[in-house]
Amino acid sequence: MLTLLLPSAALVVAALVLLWNVALAGRLARIDEAPRQWATLTGLLGLFLLPAVVIRIVGSSLVLGRTIASLSWFWPVIATLVALQAAWTLSRRLGVRAVVLPIALYDALVAAGAWVEFASGNGTPLPWWLHAIPTAITSATGYVAGTSALVSPFAVAPPLLAPAFRARWAINATVRGTIALGALVAVLAVASELPQAAYAVRSFDNYTLVPLRERPEDRPLAVGTRLLGTVDGTPHPQALRWDLDLADSVDVDAVSVRVTPRASARALDSLARVLDDLRADSVLIVAAIGYDLDEGLRARFAPTAWERSRIAAVDKVVRRLRPDVLVPASEPYGAGARSVGVLGVARWQAVLRECARTAHALRPAMRVLHEAAAFDARDSALTAWAASRESGLDGIGYAFTPGFRGGASLEAKLQAADRWRRARRTPTREWVTLAAGNAWVHGEVAQERAVWGVLAWASARTSVEGVIAGDAADYDTRRGLRGPGGRLRPATASVRRAIRALR
Repeated sequence: MLTLLLPSAALVVAALVLLWNVALAGRLARIDEAPRQWATLTGLLGLFLLPAVVIRIVGSSLVLGRTIASLSWFWPVIATLVALQAAWTLSRRLGVRAVVLPIALYDALVAAGAWVEFASGNGTPLPWWLHAIPTAITSATGYVAGTSALVSPFAVAPPLLAPAFRARWAINATVRGTIALGALVAVLAVASELPQAAYAVRSFDNYTLVPLRERPEDRPLAVGTRLLGTVDGTPHPQALRWDLDLADSVDVDAVSVRVTPRASARALDSLARVLDDLRADSVLIVAAIGYDLDEGLRARFAPTAWERSRIAAVDKVVRRLRPDVLVPASEPYGAGARSVGVLGVARWQAVLRECARTAHALRPAMRVLHEAAAFDARDSALTAWAASRESGLDGIGYAFTPGFRGGASLEAKLQAADRWRRARRTPTREWVTLAAGNAWVHGEVAQERAVWGVLAWASARTSVEGVIAGDAADYDTRRGLRGPGGRLRPATASVRRAIRALR
C-alpha cells in the first residue's frame, strides 16, 4: 500500500509547499519595515513560482511542451532567484538564522540541479561530475517518491522562500520550524547521496567500448523503439509525425506501443492504421498493456472484476492491433507495483495465465511475454514460472533501465538476467522490451552509453530476439530519444548504428 500512497503523498506535500510559498510571499511583501528591493523580489517570486513549476512539468513532454520549450530557462532562473532571496534574508538577518540557513542551503541545491537539468535537456555538454547534483537530488527524492522520481515529470523539488520577521501566530512559527527542519533533512539526504551519485554517473563509462556481437543469420536481432508513450486516447498528430519520422530515419525492425486497458476503440483503431502501415514494411509490432489511474483501487477492492477487465483488455488489444508480441501486463513489479501495488506472485500467475490463454485463442502464433523490471525476489519467482511450460507464456521480456545507482544498477539488472538464464533448464524466447537511460538526470552521454550497453548485451545472447530502445520521445516519462523541443538525443545515433551493424 505504501508503494501507492507515498508518491501521491509527495505530490500533495509539494503542492502544499508551493501554496505556502505564495501565501508567505504575499504577507512578506506587505510588511512596512521590509527593505523595498527585498520585498519586491519576494512578491514577484510569489507571483512567478507557480508558473515556473508548471513550465517545468509541462515542458518535459514533446506533445505538451514543444510550444513552451523556448521558456525552459524560466524554471532555473526562478529557482536561482528564490535561492538569492534566501541568501539575502540570511545576510541581512531578516529572519531567524536557524530557520533561514537550512532553507538557503536547500534552495542553492535546487537551483544548481535545475541549471544542470536545463543544460542537459538542451544538449549542452557538461562535465560528468555536475550531473551528480541532480542525480543526488533525485536519489533523495526517491526515498519518498520511489523510482518514479527518475522519470516522472511531476517529480519536482520545489524551492522555498525564506520567512522573515516575527511570525504573528504560534502556528505560523511551528510551520516555519517544520519546513526548516524538512529543508535540513533534505540537504543532509542530498549531501549523503552525492558520493554515490558521482559514482552512479561515472559508472556508465563501463559501456563506452562494449562491442556488438555478430549474430547468426537464422537468429537476427530486431531493434526498434517505443512510439507515443502510453496511449489512452487518439494518438496526437504531432507525436505520430515525430515518432514515425524517427522510426523511418533509423530504419527500425520493430516498434512497441503501450496502451491502457481503457483505451477507446477509436483510439485503438487509429493506432491500428498506423501499425498496419509499419507491418506492411515487415516491421514487428510489440504491444504492451499498461495501467489505468484507478487500477490500484480496483485491484484491492474488486480483485475479480479487475482481473476480468485486464483479460478483456487483452482481447480488445489483440483483435484490433494484431501484434506479433504481446506483454499483457507491463512490468508487474515495476510500473505495475506503482499502479496497483505489490501483488503476490500467485496472483500475477493467475492473471498472466488467463491473459496468455485469451491471446493465444485469438492469435496462436503471437508471442506472449512476461516483462521483468524490478529484478528482485518476486520478479525472479514470477520470471522462473513464466519460463516454464505450465505458464502458457512464450517467453520473457526485460525492461533494462538505470536506477538511482546509474550504470551500476543497470549492470546489476543485466547480471540478474544472466543468472536467471543460466538457472533455466530449457531455453526460452527473450526480448528486451525496454532499453533506456535517464537523460535529464544522468545526462545524455550516460543515456547513450546505457542504451548501447544493453544493445551489446542483447547481441551477445542469441536467445534474445529483439530490443526496444527507449521511448521515441519524452512523453509521460523523461527518457526519450527525442527531447521536448524536438531535438534528437545522441542515443538515437547509437540505435541507428546498431541497426546497421546487426544487419
